[in-house]
Amino acid sequence: MSIVRTYSRSLLAYGCIVSVPAALADWGTFGLFVHVLSVHYLPAAAAAFVAGTGVNALLSRRFGFQSRGRGVLEEVGLVYLASATGFCLSTLTLSLCIEWLGLPPLVSKVMGSASAFLLNFGARQFFVFSSEPRWK
Repeated sequence: MSIVRTYSRSLLAYGCIVSVPAALADWGTFGLFVHVLSVHYLPAAAAAFVAGTGVNALLSRRFGFQSRGRGVLEEVGLVYLASATGFCLSTLTLSLCIEWLGLPPLVSKVMGSASAFLLNFGARQFFVFSSEPRWK
């Protein structure tokens, strides 16, 4: 069976059940910090990362992936660790979109999140949680 067929349902479930609520927490926090509190987009992105990754970690554990038998704190810690790479990619995309392309901060944030989506799925599926897909 191909890797696409093996993991396509898990990727879809991760996208809909885990990533959408996590992205809303991330983007909402970012929007609040940038547009309401007038915080620079880089510290706002860091605060948004903490909020969105927290939602993602809890939903990943409950709905997205099968556990390897690790404790909650270990899995949440590993999700944050794995997400740090995605955060770097997302923040680089965010900065390039704002500084080079002149796009609005929230549009740039969404583009940055999209750039990290597959990286985050792969890190969770093969590093943090069991490589056996929950959704078959």
